[in-house]
Amino acid sequence: NQIDLMHQSLRFYPDELSSPGLRLESLHLDHNSLQHLPRQIGHLSVLTVLSLRSNQLSDLPDSMQTMTVLHSLHIDGNKFEELPDFICELRALTTISASDNTLTRLPKTIG
Repeated sequence: NQIDLMHQSLRFYPDELSSPGLRLESLHLDHNSLQHLPRQIGHLSVLTVLSLRSNQLSDLPDSMQTMTVLHSLHIDGNKFEELPDFICELRALTTISASDNTLTRLPKTIG
C-alpha cells in the first residue's frame, strides 16, 4: 500500500494517516509545508519508505523508533540541524537521505 500526497500544500499531517490499523508501506509527503509530524506516525508499523523531502521539518517524533521495518527515510530540503539518536536503532534502515539541511550534528554511532 502506498500513499502519495506530494505537492498538496499540506500544512498539517493528515489525521487519516494516524490510524493504528493502517497497513501503509510507503508514504510520500514531499513538497508540502509540514512543520511537525504527530507521535501517531509511529503507528505505521509496516512502513518501509517515508519520504518527507522539501517541507519545513526540524525534528522527528521519538515514536518513529517503533518503525522497525523502515528501510528508506528521505528528509532532504528541510530544516534539520541534527538527526535524532534513535535513527541508529532502526535496524532495517539502509537509506537516509538528508541533503539540503543545516546539519551540525550526527548521532554518535554515525559520525
